[in-house]
Order: sequence, then structure tokens, then C-alpha cells
Amino acid sequence: MNNTTISYNNKIRYPKRAPFDPSISYPEFLGSNLADEHNEVYDIIRNTFINAELDKENIGSTNWNPFKELIKPYQTVVIKPNLVLNTNDPNIQNIVTTHGSVIRPIIDYCWLAMEGKGKIIIGDAPQAETNFNIVVERNGILETVNTLINRGINVELKDFRSIKVIIDRGIWVDEQPVSQVPADNIVVKLNEKSLFNDTSNKKIRYHGGGYDSSVTIQHHHGSIHEYKVSKDVLQADVVISVPKLKTHKKAGITCCLKNLVGINVDKNFLPHFIIGPVNIGGDEMPKVSTIRLPLVLFTRFIRDFLLDKHWKTTGKFISNILKILYKDNKSENLAAVASKNISGSKIFQGAWSGNSTICKMILDLNRIFMYADDNGILQDHICRNHFFIVDGIIAGDKNGPMEPNSVNAGIVAFGYNALNVDMALLKFIGIDSNNIPLYQIAQEHTNWLSPNGYGKISVNGKEISNIKFEDKFTPPDNWKF
Repeated sequence: MNNTTISYNNKIRYPKRAPFDPSISYPEFLGSNLADEHNEVYDIIRNTFINAELDKENIGSTNWNPFKELIKPYQTVVIKPNLVLNTNDPNIQNIVTTHGSVIRPIIDYCWLAMEGKGKIIIGDAPQAETNFNIVVERNGILETVNTLINRGINVELKDFRSIKVIIDRGIWVDEQPVSQVPADNIVVKLNEKSLFNDTSNKKIRYHGGGYDSSVTIQHHHGSIHEYKVSKDVLQADVVISVPKLKTHKKAGITCCLKNLVGINVDKNFLPHFIIGPVNIGGDEMPKVSTIRLPLVLFTRFIRDFLLDKHWKTTGKFISNILKILYKDNKSENLAAVASKNISGSKIFQGAWSGNSTICKMILDLNRIFMYADDNGILQDHICRNHFFIVDGIIAGDKNGPMEPNSVNAGIVAFGYNALNVDMALLKFIGIDSNNIPLYQIAQEHTNWLSPNGYGKISVNGKEISNIKFEDKFTPPDNWKF
């Protein structure tokens, strides 16, 4: 179970109307609701399962049940899409997040395997400032879930986050209502198994996903390395990760490995970079000039003093100051503008290929996903059934993940191992994995990331070399592919 199956048709597009019913009466779903628009996404996902030879002996019959060996009745299945952020431009939402039309057939085939007895949870922990409701409304997941509930399917939509905030021009200014935030999470103690494990350097200061770096450092120092993980994920019988294929300014590419960052519910537990430029031991940015370095350090001191523990009070004040200083600048992220002006660097908050911190964090969460048991205790064996279905129908390149350009990639991928699927997709779309630190580091840990090897790669049922990807992915700024 280490092969990767890729389907490719760059002419297809997402259907427009939720709940994204199939437009063909398939034998396994005779009598089901049909859409009045052609749903090519449903078709290509179904064909992907056929090409992966799931329930091979029953393909084409009314008994075909592709997930029957993966999912059983009365089980709980978590479907984990990438819902990272509600974009400022709603027209690019479908380039940034997993589309509801990709989720829909997965729900159907889960419910078929459950024989109508079980529970499906669709959940993610997106960025702290994300408006969850806007995302799931835009990409059709909300309407799809509500419709299927009315049809009798036991499916639930969840925001896994424990912290949600409001942002203004790049500055956190307030907390969002937390009525949807579940209390259920588990602090997983990875400790010496973490890629951050290092008792020799006690001066490392990690920056997390929020302002309070002291919280991040509290959970990541020396041999102490902890993550706050959704209990729904850890206690599920099966987890299906459905990442979005796109570039990423900090990690290079976001796909199967990177999507598992969304199982962590508190972004302060996530080291994103080591604070400071390279010349003082950080990987936040490259070396800065000796003239600018004192100003960079002073600015960091002031920022930490004002925002680390007092951002709810000072955030709006700082945001207003930046608006005055940069009144003619229409950038959505004035914090980034100010940082770049002070440092003289084009890099902001670790968004470059020299950032190895985010790579280690991603791989730590993959270890937890694979080897932490129901109670968050690390084991020596893989603890849950899981597989991956990639949404690359409309992918993103250039300055992803939040401001990507559209790539009509027409890709769906299926596999049982995150590293295997990512490496297969990189090979297919023509990106050398050696140019991306995440995959350089990952290949040093294949003993636990891919214990059964890489397996075979097929595209539309054929060897990968027989089918050529017709587009090209442009790397983010400060990257080379």
C-alpha cells in the first residue's frame, strides 16, 4: 500500500453548484440524486479510485465499494481538507482551499463503506485569523454538508481551532467569538522524538503562529517539544487528508506533508522560524547589514514588549500607527511592509528557502499523525488508518499559499503515504525535490515517514513517463525550483 495514483485532465473545472451531486448514474449509486451540470470532478475522483484498483473485483458493478477495506460500519472518519484562510479576493478562494466538489464524493464513498452506520467529521484548524464560516460557504462545503445531513448522512463540519483572532492590516487586534471551538484537544509530548530536539543550544528563540513567542518557547526548548492536537483526529478510526496542491512561501510546496499542520489546534505551539537573521543564528531572514542589525534587534525588542502578551490592548494602536506611517500604501499587510523597510530584506517572517524551522515542525506533526495513539502517546507502530486525496484541479503557484496565481493543473492524486504522494506529484509536475528543504529533510527520515518505500507511480493508469504535465509551476519569491 505504498503506490501513488495520479489522475490528470487539465481541461476540467470545478462545478458551480453545491452539493455537487454526480451527473452520471453510477452503478454503485443507482437512484441517487443527479446534478443538472456536468460534474467532471466527481468523475475524475471516481476514476482515480478505479485506477488505484480499490475493490478491483467489483469495479463497474452495483457492488463496487472502493473504501470497503479501509472503512468499516460504525467507525468515525475524519476528512481533513485545507481551509487555511478566507482570501481578501473571493475570486481566488478556490485556488487556496480544498474545494467542496472534491470533498463530496469522498463523503459518498465513506458512507457507502459504512453501510449508513457511522460518523463523518469534516474538520480543520486553519490560521488563527481565518473566518471559518466564510471559507466553507465560498468553497461549497457548508451547503454540501447541510444538504447531506438533510438526506440522512451523519456528517458534521468542525472548526478544530482553540484560538481564533481578528486581524487588521497584518496585526492581530482582537479575538473572534469562540462558540464553535471544541474543547477537546490533547497536548502530545514529542520531546526527544522531535526534529527540534537539541539540548546544546539554549538560546534558540522560536516564533510561533501568534505573537507570544514565550508560549512557543515554553513548548519547544531543549528536549521539550509539544503540540496541541485535535482529539477528533487522534481518536478517529480513519483520517482522510485532502490537501490543496499549491506553492508556499515558507515551505516551498504545500501538499500532503504540509496539510497535517492543520491537526494542531493552537498556532502558538507551532515553531515557524527562529527569530532573527542568519548572522545572529536565526532563519527568519538572510543576513542583514551590520548597519541595520541594531535597528532590527531594537524593533524586535519593542515588538515583543508591546505585542507578546498585550496584543489585545496594543494591536489596534500599532495597526493605526502603521496606517498613518504608510497612508499611501494599499498593502493588506503593513506589518510586512514595515519589517522589510527596517531590515532592508525582502524576506518577512521566514518566507524563504533558508527557513528549516517550518520543515521540522511539519515533519513533527506527520510523526504525531502516524504514530501517536488515541491518548497522544507516541508508539513504535502506525496508530491509525489513513490515506490522502489531493485537490490539484485548480492549483496555485507563485506567492502561495495565500496569494497564488491559478494553475489549471487538473490533478487528483491518491495514496497511503504523505511523503510518497508529495514526491510523486513533484516528479510529475517537474519540480526537483532537492530544491525544497522540506523534502531534503524528509528524505533523511524515510525510515519512519515512508517505512515501506516509495512504491510505483501511475498517471491515468499508465507509467508516469508516458504522460507529460503541460503546465509549469512558478516558485514563490525568494525561491528557485
